[in-house]
Amino acid sequence: MRKLIFAGASLIIAGALGLAGGAQAADMALKAPAYVAPFTWTGIYLGINAGYGTGQSTGSAYCTDPTGVVSGIPCSAEMPAALRQSGGFVGGQLGANYQTGMFVWGVETDIQVSHINDSTGALPLPCCFPALTTTGVTLLRSANLDWFGTVRGRLGLAIWDRALIYGTGGIMYGEEVANLLATTAGPTFQAQSSGTHTGWVAGGGIEYAFTNGLSAKLEGLYYDLGSETIAGTANVGLAGAPPLFVTESGNFAYKGALVRLGANLKFGP
Repeated sequence: MRKLIFAGASLIIAGALGLAGGAQAADMALKAPAYVAPFTWTGIYLGINAGYGTGQSTGSAYCTDPTGVVSGIPCSAEMPAALRQSGGFVGGQLGANYQTGMFVWGVETDIQVSHINDSTGALPLPCCFPALTTTGVTLLRSANLDWFGTVRGRLGLAIWDRALIYGTGGIMYGEEVANLLATTAGPTFQAQSSGTHTGWVAGGGIEYAFTNGLSAKLEGLYYDLGSETIAGTANVGLAGAPPLFVTESGNFAYKGALVRLGANLKFGP
């Protein structure tokens, strides 16, 4: 009897183990490998950037006599020492990309605080207004790009999965501040301009995604915000003589180049 009981128990245990093993094998067969989605540039991103900018040689000054003749009597020739703006900037950007195959289409806007500037300092010029003074003119010129922003389109090529090379172009706007101060032994010529100028910007860059949501970029841009002439007029006539109004003018070109590094945090798609 005991033998029959042990034999029956053994059959039951073996059957249970067989059923458990079969269920485990079936469960393993139903589990597929985890799906990993391929990387895409599609999505909205938010980031920061910082860089260095330069401005074209600018700020040349010239004198117009009472008859409207440039560098006429009692003016001197055009004054030297043009400005060469340079300095840093920092800001942020917001944009969106859409990838189709290897092509990445996008739009980006950014805003920066900058200190791209230059000034001549107090520059003594013994050449100027010879008919009226023997001490010459002290000339101060300065130009500064206080802040700027852009709205640009982007077209890129995803060359190696997570690496993107792109071209970009659009509108740039920014506040330019220009100053001109010329002092003689007698009269003083002073002019200032501060306002928002609008122009175009274009360039390109390369961006690399370290993770699905974090990327870094290196970008170069050329901008042109136009030009402006500011002028100060003073009476340089001799005592007891009729007024003799002479105008001292400064021409400022608002154009240059920008190089910056940036980092983006992507959301989506």
